[in-house]
Amino acid sequence: MKHVLAVLIMGLMLVTVACQPVEMTARDTIAASKGFLDSQSAIHAECATTPTLAVCGLITKGNAAKHLAIDALEEYCAGPQFESGGACVSPKDKTQKNQLQGKLTSALTNLNQIITDIKALK
Repeated sequence: MKHVLAVLIMGLMLVTVACQPVEMTARDTIAASKGFLDSQSAIHAECATTPTLAVCGLITKGNAAKHLAIDALEEYCAGPQFESGGACVSPKDKTQKNQLQGKLTSALTNLNQIITDIKALK
């Protein structure tokens, strides 16, 4: 059931990607990946004793990619409003905004690829 839910969430995220701002897509992707990675960690309890298994390495890599995406989102949305739990305020300077958006998009692409790689091991 958890696997089906994770697949549905990831599918819904792909549908909404084109319809919402990058920061919302990032937030949704990060939340879904957290749920998926947490469920995989629970399913693969053997990773605590045998971390060299392929799935264990991918789960570890996925968690690192998730944290990188969080960092990229925080950098993209940085500002007092966002830091206190408010709305994202992307940079006003177009060049800076494009650079940070590129980093965020790259982090999300990497995270999604790792999730896909974990699913391919099933």
